[in-house]
Amino acid sequence: MSMCGIFGSIGGNSTKEIGEKACAAMKHRGPDGQGVLDFGKGVFAHTRLSIIDLSPAGKQPMQSKDGRISLVYNGEIYNYKELKDELKHSYTFTTNTDTEVIIASWLRWGEKCLQKFRGMFAFGLWDAKEQKLFCATDRFSIKPLYYVKDNNRFLFSSEIKPMLAAGVKPEPCGQAIYDFLAFGFLDHGKETFFEGVYQLRPAQYLVLRDGSLNIGQYWDIKESSPRTGTEKEITEELSQKLEEAVKYHMVSDVEVALSLSSGIDSNFLRGTLEGFGERFKCFTYAFVDTVYDESALARATIDKGKCDFYATEVTPKDFFPQYSEFIRVMEEPASGLGMYGYWLNVQTVHNKGIKVLLDGQGADEAFGGYKHYCYHRMADLLREKRFEELEKEVEAFNRVHGESLKFPSDDFEEFLRKKTVMSSMKAADGTDMASAFLGTGFTERFASREIVPQKKWEESLRNAMYNDLFSFKIPKLLRFQDKAAMAWSVESRVPFLDHTLVEYAFSLPSQYMVKDGIGKYLFRRIAEKYMKKSLAQAPKLYMNTPQREWIKGELSSAIKEMMGDSVLAKEGYIDESSLEKEFDAYLSQKELGNSFFVWKFLSLELWYRNFIKK
Repeated sequence: MSMCGIFGSIGGNSTKEIGEKACAAMKHRGPDGQGVLDFGKGVFAHTRLSIIDLSPAGKQPMQSKDGRISLVYNGEIYNYKELKDELKHSYTFTTNTDTEVIIASWLRWGEKCLQKFRGMFAFGLWDAKEQKLFCATDRFSIKPLYYVKDNNRFLFSSEIKPMLAAGVKPEPCGQAIYDFLAFGFLDHGKETFFEGVYQLRPAQYLVLRDGSLNIGQYWDIKESSPRTGTEKEITEELSQKLEEAVKYHMVSDVEVALSLSSGIDSNFLRGTLEGFGERFKCFTYAFVDTVYDESALARATIDKGKCDFYATEVTPKDFFPQYSEFIRVMEEPASGLGMYGYWLNVQTVHNKGIKVLLDGQGADEAFGGYKHYCYHRMADLLREKRFEELEKEVEAFNRVHGESLKFPSDDFEEFLRKKTVMSSMKAADGTDMASAFLGTGFTERFASREIVPQKKWEESLRNAMYNDLFSFKIPKLLRFQDKAAMAWSVESRVPFLDHTLVEYAFSLPSQYMVKDGIGKYLFRRIAEKYMKKSLAQAPKLYMNTPQREWIKGELSSAIKEMMGDSVLAKEGYIDESSLEKEFDAYLSQKELGNSFFVWKFLSLELWYRNFIKK
């Protein structure tokens, strides 16, 4: 197993020199070795971050013994040992790598091999017998795969920069820019911010044959009858599945550490790891001397006999040069300070010699953790005419969140409609991400496309969770996390996005997601064995960075200067006077308010300067 960078070029000018340029552009993803393979119809390139089977046997690109299959692969197939045991009678293995298991699986099952894999992965495979390229990404696109048809070439890669190094011209995608500026959307579709450069969506694969490109989907969460059983039985079953998922994500020949905050999800992982008995390291980032500093709370949760704790201080010092580099690493806009702090934190992880980092991403979306899910649960109870249960849920919600909702009341149904319609298209805390400072001509060109959340279930709650998992929240968070970690040659793993665990979660009755006025009801009950009940039952914290204070304070003058010399304004994407007027109004108001419009401008402006107008 190895985290890495992968690249492929089929047709056209696909030379080893192009592969070597790609390797140079993604060396940070794999500093332990690199390889380039010319297999006749194209070139594969690979940079290696060794995690399992650290020997030279794991070198990529890898070919089958007869040369039929050429493979370049990024990720972890956590069940590779079970698959190897299943395949050993039809294939003679020469390595202990999961890379070779993918080759053997392809020869045995073809495209259906994807159904067998449990893990995070992105790979490109050339089958010389079939004369076709096959690429795929895992069920949540934890491991990214970008692609482009460039004249008579087809390129794919773990990142966009290697394709630029291979000669793809960086042109801005107007639709992606509009969707971001107008609504705050990121990674909600196949488009990237580079025109003509696309990304495989969760659980997608592509086939390139005779110049024809076809894209399909091999997995989805299916609607099923709610799981039956007592709450005690389901709690025990879910607890076992959670522990199993974490164990799979611990498979490694190098040290595994944990990204820790003061919240429930990472502390669930901490408690599980402490139960495994081996000493490990925890890392967090800290906005010291502010009310947002979680480091003391995070430190207080650990068992000092089982865990070493490290905190990375994040300050406004040298912010703009560092944030510009952060955006270059992200390759596309990334708003806010949270992931910026994560990126700096992973540098500390790297400096401590750690290659694998567990993270709690995905628990809110898989188990119903966001506040807006409570509104969806109420809407479902209202639709199902379960009025007595709804009245109790409203009372509990008011008690937990300090609200004053009234049911029954004349305007309750309309209130829920406003709270649930397009809720997934807002920030996790309900903040509106729309902006009104776009250029008029630019808006007229791109405003016609409508983005509509999917409705796969009758239940409003399940639809909201599904859309957050596959469109509006998790895709962008996974991109941020992959780029931030791999920039420092660190593999980030997300146990809560184990697909068998998510399938199980979606089979649970809704009352195990949202109950008694709070989300992640059952998850929190299980979490109580790993932490104090007060932490396990605490409402979710949303605004945990001083990004609004920084904007109103240390960063304000530099932001005004950047707005006055905006490349985006010169190119017609934004109306400079409207933006400056909105910013001045924001600075003058006493409330901290909604600063998202500022972060949208900063990240997009810096992206444009990094990649389009250098």
